[in-house]
Amino acid sequence: MPWLIKGPVPTTAVGKCPWCEKENKVLHLEAAIIDGHLGGEYVCAKCLLALDEMREQRAKEKGKLILYPNPKVEVAKDETD
Repeated sequence: MPWLIKGPVPTTAVGKCPWCEKENKVLHLEAAIIDGHLGGEYVCAKCLLALDEMREQRAKEKGKLILYPNPKVEVAKDETD
């Protein structure tokens, strides 16, 4: 269900990553416009890096980068992995 957001949207949160399902992770807001609608989800840094790899692979295959990679992030050692 979509949420109605009133006020500024935080760029980070702490919780369960919806992509890898790891608990108590620092999550980063990932947003995109798809079919004219703005969508967003909070995901962990490791999943963001995996997304960047998929974007780069698609760019190599299609010859064009559609979604630009996230700024370089450093992933700290995760004690829960």
